[in-house]
Amino acid sequence: DLGEPQKIDAVALAFMNGTIRRAYFEIYTSNDNKNWNLQIPRTETSGKTDLREVYAVSATARYVKYKGYGTSASVWNSVTEFNALKIKQEYVY
Repeated sequence: DLGEPQKIDAVALAFMNGTIRRAYFEIYTSNDNKNWNLQIPRTETSGKTDLREVYAVSATARYVKYKGYGTSASVWNSVTEFNALKIKQEYVY
C-alpha cells in the first residue's frame, strides 16, 4: 500500500539463491485493492544475481502485487526485496 495513487515506472525484485535458480512471477497494480491490472505478464528472472533486477512498469497505482509461480528449483517463492520505483528523469545537454 503506497498510501495514495503514485506514478510507478518500475519494480525491483531480488530472490534468495538468485544466482542458481530463476524465479517466475507476474506484477499487478490497483487503485482500490479489488480491481487489478496486469502490468508484467508471467516472466522470469535472469538466474544470475542475488541483487535486485529491475522490470519496467508504466502505471499510476496505490497497490502493487507480486504473484509468484515458484522457481526453477521448486514451487516456493523466496523474495528478499520488492520495491516499486519512480524513476527521476534527468536531462543531460
